[in-house]
Amino acid sequence: VVFASGSIVQGSPGEGIRNEKFVQYELGTSLPKEPGTTANALVQWHPKDFGTLMETEEAWPPNSGAKGAWLPAGNRWQRRYESLAGRVSSVCEEFAAVEVAVPGADADAAAMARKWGKALLCPVSR
Repeated sequence: VVFASGSIVQGSPGEGIRNEKFVQYELGTSLPKEPGTTANALVQWHPKDFGTLMETEEAWPPNSGAKGAWLPAGNRWQRRYESLAGRVSSVCEEFAAVEVAVPGADADAAAMARKWGKALLCPVSR
């Protein structure tokens, strides 16, 4: 891990940022989830952890698209989508797979897949 931090603000998604509190995020701890707050935790992983520079985030509340929270963009960006006739995002909201090129033999790729699966708590099947 290269960097791990988080922030918590008073207000629901779209209400702006009030009383922002920055926290040092520790892996394995739960992101504070309190009613009436918006929060996020960000972890930047070293390439030795995943074979590439990787960033993972958790946001609260966990709503998708413009009903959700992504504090790096502020907490008012959601309002832009209120008038777009039901469209909730201009980008992909989910992904189904990740491909990472791993140099070496098939055994190296399998080892990297197991590493990703273990770190992300996601079983690997082949």
